[in-house]
Amino acid sequence: MGTEDEGMPDTAVLVVDDNESFRDAIGAVLGQQGIPVRYAADQQEALARLEAELSGIGLVLVDHHMPGGSGADLLSAMARDPRLARLPVVIMSGDVALVTQRPVLRKPFDATALLSAIRKHRR
Repeated sequence: MGTEDEGMPDTAVLVVDDNESFRDAIGAVLGQQGIPVRYAADQQEALARLEAELSGIGLVLVDHHMPGGSGADLLSAMARDPRLARLPVVIMSGDVALVTQRPVLRKPFDATALLSAIRKHRR
């Protein structure tokens, strides 16, 4: 069953994580639900992808801890651009002490928690 049948938007989820296997696993779960996925390994790649495909991205799913720039660094860069600042973001983190105003998907998470976060925040 496709996402349009469920009243879901058809925009893509941008998965930003330095771990390729983790990105692929998330992509597989979302792909099974008919949710388009884009990938970025770091902040620079994410910003380039957002610039190129802004109208097609409906949610950014970003790892909090990445080499070369954290999820917080990406959020700061997005906040400086009014077009990017409006995008919904969910932070993935195993850090139970993380305090943020953004929604957090606590690692480790299962497919049910992932899909719930996507359905709740994707536009």
